[in-house]
Amino acid sequence: MLTRIDQLKNIGRFTSFKQRADALGQVALVFARNGYGKTTICAVLRSASTQDSAPIGERLHLGNAGLPEAALNFDPTGGVVFQNGSWNRTPPSILIFDGEFIRRNVHTADEVTRDNKRQLLRVIVGATGVRLAETVTDIDAKNTQLNTELRDLERAIRTAHPSISDYSGFANAAIPDDIQLRIDERRRRLLAAQRANDVRTRQNITLWRQLPDLDRVIDLLTDVLDGASDAAERRIADHMAKHGFDSGGRRWLAYGAQRARNTCPYCDQDLGPSTIAAEIKFLFGEAYTTLTASIDAQLSILDGLLTAGKVGSIRAVAEANRVALDFWRQVGDLPVLDELHDTDIERLEAALQPVMTALERKAAAPLTPIQLDADLVRAAREAISIAEIYAGQVLACNHAIEVVRTENAAELTASQMRELQEAVDKRLALQAKAQDPLKTLCERWKSITDERAALASNRSTAQRALTAHVEATATAYEAGINELLEAFGANFRLCQTKASYVGRDPNTEYCIDVNGHVLKAGESGAASKPSFRTVLSAGDKSSLALALFVTQVKQRADLGDCIVVFDDPFNSQDTARQFETASQIRLIAAHARQVVVLSHDPRFLHLIEKDKGTLVVTQHQIVAESDWVASLKIWNVEDEVKADYVRRAERIRAYASTGVHLTGCNGPLLASDIRIFVEEYIDLRFPGRFAPRTLLGAMVDAIDAAGPNDDLHIHRNDLRALNEFSRPEHHRGTTSPDPTQLRAQCKKVVKIIGMY
Repeated sequence: MLTRIDQLKNIGRFTSFKQRADALGQVALVFARNGYGKTTICAVLRSASTQDSAPIGERLHLGNAGLPEAALNFDPTGGVVFQNGSWNRTPPSILIFDGEFIRRNVHTADEVTRDNKRQLLRVIVGATGVRLAETVTDIDAKNTQLNTELRDLERAIRTAHPSISDYSGFANAAIPDDIQLRIDERRRRLLAAQRANDVRTRQNITLWRQLPDLDRVIDLLTDVLDGASDAAERRIADHMAKHGFDSGGRRWLAYGAQRARNTCPYCDQDLGPSTIAAEIKFLFGEAYTTLTASIDAQLSILDGLLTAGKVGSIRAVAEANRVALDFWRQVGDLPVLDELHDTDIERLEAALQPVMTALERKAAAPLTPIQLDADLVRAAREAISIAEIYAGQVLACNHAIEVVRTENAAELTASQMRELQEAVDKRLALQAKAQDPLKTLCERWKSITDERAALASNRSTAQRALTAHVEATATAYEAGINELLEAFGANFRLCQTKASYVGRDPNTEYCIDVNGHVLKAGESGAASKPSFRTVLSAGDKSSLALALFVTQVKQRADLGDCIVVFDDPFNSQDTARQFETASQIRLIAAHARQVVVLSHDPRFLHLIEKDKGTLVVTQHQIVAESDWVASLKIWNVEDEVKADYVRRAERIRAYASTGVHLTGCNGPLLASDIRIFVEEYIDLRFPGRFAPRTLLGAMVDAIDAAGPNDDLHIHRNDLRALNEFSRPEHHRGTTSPDPTQLRAQCKKVVKIIGMY
C-alpha cells in the first residue's frame, strides 16, 4: 500500500512536493484543483511501477532547478526512491486510470489508432494472453532483425557479384564439378556473338595438301627397271656429259626417245646402226618415264612440306594456325589440336629431309638403286604419323568451326546479348561461391532463411494459441464491459472483439453497437459517414475507457495485492454516471490492496466517501504553498462541499445582478453551477423528500405531479427551463453559453431561492 509521497523534486510543476499529513489509507481521496499536479503524481507512480524513467523525464521541471528526485513509501516494501535516473526497487503492482491509459488503450485525439488496439489487447487477454502476445511480438521482432540482416547480406552478395538477383536459387545452388568448362563454354558463345562478323569471315585452320607415301618412296628408291643395266646408264651419263647436258638433259632425251622414229630429228640419219640411240630409246621409254614421274611427284610433296617459304609447308601451316587457333579457341569449343611448336617442326623437317635428299639422288640417277637407313625410315614414319594425326585434328577443328559459323549466321538482338552476358556472370558467381566472401555470405543467408522458416512456424502456432485465448476471454470481457456501460447509462455496447494480426504487432479489433448500428473502432468514416469520433460523445468515450479499465482490474487474480489509482475518472460524465463511477470505485476498494482517487471535484469525492461503509477512507488535498512548492495536507470533503454550495450561490447571484462574472468564474462553469446548485438547494430545503442522486428533471416531474399545494409548484416552469438549459448535452459543441441566456437563467435561480 502507498502510505506516503515523502518527496517530489524538479518534476512537473514541483520544485518541491512533500506530504505533510498522516499516511494514506485503504481508500485515499486526494483533492486538487486543475493544474495542481495530479497527472504528475500519476506519472511518478507509473514510472515506479514500470521501472521506466521516461514518464519522469517527460515532466522534467521547466525551471531546470536540478535533477528530478522522488521518494515514495509503501507498506510493506518500504522506501522506493528515484535518483540519478533510476529507481532503487520495484513497488507493489500499481494500476492507473488516467489520460495516459486512455491515450494508450482506447483512443488518441478522438480516434482509435492501431497503437490503441495493440495496447488494448494486453488489457483484455490477461497474463496468459500477454505472454502469448509477447511471444508473437518477440518472434516478429526477431524476424525483423533477421530481415534486416538478410537485406544486408543480399546487398553484400550483390556487391560481390551484381548479376545475382535470385538469392535463394544462388545460395542453394550446388557448384558443378565442371563449372570452369561451363564458364568457358558461355564465354566462347558470348565472344562469338560479339565477333559474329569475324566468325563468318575468318578462314579455317589450314593444312598442307598432301603427305608423302613412304612405302612408295622406298620402292621408287630401289626400282632399277627390268632389263636396264648400270653400264647403259653410265654410257648415257657419259654421253650427256660429253654434250654438256645438265640434270634436265634426261628429260630432253626422254622426250626425244618417245617421239623419234628411225631417223635422228636433227640430221635425219638412220638410227638403226647407232648403239647409243637404241640404249636411249630403251631407257627413256614408258617404264622409265613412269618411274621418273613418280619420283618427281614424291619430291614435289616433300619439297612443299619442307620449303619454308611455300604456303603449304609444315612451318608456314604451323605459323598460320597459331594465329587462327588463338581466335577460334576463344569463340568455339574446338577439339584437341596438338600445336606444332618450333621443336616439333624441326623434328619433322629433320626426319623428312633425308628422304627428300635420297629422292633427289634417285631423280639424278633413276636406274641407280638407293637404300635408306632403317633409323631414317623409322624417324620418317614417326614424322609422317605425327603429321597425319595433326591433319585429322585439323579436320575435326574445322568441323567445329563450321558449327560456330552456323550458330552465328545471324546477328543477335541486344536482349539476347544481355542474356548471354548474364549466363556468363551467373556461372562466374557460382564459381566464386566456393570461396569467401561469397561462401560465408551464402552460408549465413541459408542459415537465416532456415531460422525465418522456423520462426514463421512458431509464429503461426503462437497466433493460433492467442486467437483461441482471445476467443475464450473476449466474450466474458465484453460482457463485463457492457454490464458497466449499461450501469453508466450508455446507449452503446462493445461487440465483435477479436485478435488481429494486421500491422507490426498483435492487436485488438472491436466494434461499437449503437442501437443496432455497428461501427468498427478505428475505421475513419467519410465526412458524411458516422464514425467512432462523431457518434460517441466525450462522456461516452470516458465511460468506455473507464469500463475497460474497471473490467481489467476486476479480472486481476492478484487484485488483493494491487494499488488502483484513478485520476479524475469522471471527466465529461453526467451526474448519473458519476454516481455509478463512485460505486464501482468502492467495489474495487473492497477487494484491492488500496485505491487512490485524485479529483478536482469535491462533490465526486464526496460521493465516494459518504457511502464508504467499512472502508477506511483518508482525505487529503494538494496545497500550493508558492508557484513551484506544494504539499499534501489533511482535508475534509464535507467542509469543501458545503463551501462550494455557498460559492455557487455567490457566482449565480452576482451574474444575475450585474452580468459580470466573479473572479475565477466563466460561462461554462456558471452553466454547470446552475444544475448542481438547484439540486443541492432542493435537497437542503426539503431533506428526505427525494432519494439520493435524484436528478433535477425527475424532481421537476414530481413537483408538477404534486399540484398547486407543493411549495415549489409555482416555480415548476422556471425549474423545467433551468433543467433544459443546464443539461450536459445542451451546450455540446459550443465553447460557451450565450451570455444573455445565461443571465436570464441565473435570474430565475435568484427568483426561486430569494435574496437571503
